[in-house]
Amino acid sequence: MYMPALKNKQGELRALQQAELDDIQNILPLLQINEATEDVLTKISSKYNGKFLIDTRELEGSDIKYLHQLISDNTEFDKIEIAFPASLLESEDVLSEMGSIDYIEVNKDYLENPFFLSWLKSHISQIPNNIILDLGYVDSNYLQEDIELVTSFLTIFKHASKRVFILSGSIPAIIPTKSTENYECPRFDYELFKSISRDCSRDFELSNLEINFGDYTTVSPIQIDYTDKKIISNVQIKYTTSDRYILVRNGQRKGNYNLSEVCDEIVNFANFSKTHCWADRYIADLRDSTDTNRGNPSTWASLGIEHHIVLCAE
Repeated sequence: MYMPALKNKQGELRALQQAELDDIQNILPLLQINEATEDVLTKISSKYNGKFLIDTRELEGSDIKYLHQLISDNTEFDKIEIAFPASLLESEDVLSEMGSIDYIEVNKDYLENPFFLSWLKSHISQIPNNIILDLGYVDSNYLQEDIELVTSFLTIFKHASKRVFILSGSIPAIIPTKSTENYECPRFDYELFKSISRDCSRDFELSNLEINFGDYTTVSPIQIDYTDKKIISNVQIKYTTSDRYILVRNGQRKGNYNLSEVCDEIVNFANFSKTHCWADRYIADLRDSTDTNRGNPSTWASLGIEHHIVLCAE
């Protein structure tokens, strides 16, 4: 099972919608929202018909409780579940009030928190069967440390049958090249998952754990506050291969720009296939279009994300 972590944004929801139309089923999306309202849930459900989780990291405890009640009381939301933060799990009152909890999300700070680890060891029976371990941004600098951190954490669940999602992302928030230059980076997030999965399969005491891959697709997990900042988007498509992220770029989106050159470069990648998914068909059509200024940043984001989701789900 593949878990793409997405935000409640137009481009990301469009990518999810198109992935479903491409008949991709082996995914469990994690959707981050910043408002606990019926309208938000209805909006997401109108774009994606499959089961998905709500990422509550931006919500207060009272909002999460309201969201839980809202989902419980409405049959149209029966495919939605909540990924509860580890902070709520420590509250006995919350646990009794919520009843059954199926998913918990544990971020890196909690993986390193001795008080939480101590509490966890004495409350194993209360831990949900589905655990999301969110490492955030990962790169080559601390990759081995992150692998050891997660593996050490998982020893708490020796001989247990848990489903674990290893969630992380490798695209930096600020790209260290000019807007006219391409940027590449290895998929350290996938390397992290493969190493942890391999280590668990080789350890008899951890072999009952089902290790699943999750990532932030082609979006950086590092959040930047752009309030009061003037943003000029780059003309780019973030394209994923089996082992790399490639940001194919053509300057900033101002004046005349040429997206067809970006698409032409992608179409000429060795393993590109127009029949692979909606995004690849779209990119091939854009390459052949006479409208060189076609699309907008939301559309370009959806192309990279949808291709990525289909690739990972396969």
